[in-house]
Amino acid sequence: MIYFMIIASIIVADKILKEYFKSSFQGKHREVRTKGNGFGVRKEVGKQKVKENLFRKKEQNKAELKQRRNNKEKNDGKNIGEGNWREYLSPTIELLENKGAASGIMAKHPKILKIISAAMLCFCALALGKERQKGKTTMTGIGYALLLGGGISNFIDRMKKGSVTDYVRFPKFPVKKISELVFNLSDFGIFAGVFCLLLRKK
Repeated sequence: MIYFMIIASIIVADKILKEYFKSSFQGKHREVRTKGNGFGVRKEVGKQKVKENLFRKKEQNKAELKQRRNNKEKNDGKNIGEGNWREYLSPTIELLENKGAASGIMAKHPKILKIISAAMLCFCALALGKERQKGKTTMTGIGYALLLGGGISNFIDRMKKGSVTDYVRFPKFPVKKISELVFNLSDFGIFAGVFCLLLRKK
């Protein structure tokens, strides 16, 4: 029962947060499509292409904007590929429609990504079923439940609209690559699941 509660809690909570942040952007930022790789500096609205600031004027930080422009030239496009949607509400809260997996991996191969995701979910479900047969709650079972909760939530997004909604980042994180990524609650569930599996007793 606890495994099911973990899975359901992650799915429901993540969906609520995604809808909340989407509604927070409505009326404040237009949804625009970024072109090319790197951070969304160049945006396309209709047939006109305009250059816009990443943040609202009152939230602008010249030093960070300069750093982002420099990073744009170095970015390999894994975080946000062509055709992804990215909007900014604050340095921490961003709305990104990621067509790939973590950091935008396989964004150009959506069908293969869906097959791999489905296969991994099936494996986790079978592994969790095996753990349930032990008749007690185990660290391994919790790990697979967390993986399933996060994986199912993102998989539903990917099947419904071809992308996964991410909404939070950590720009001050000491590891540069991580500070450039955008996450959602499901991602944290997956990370926690992997952590539990690493900690399990042999």
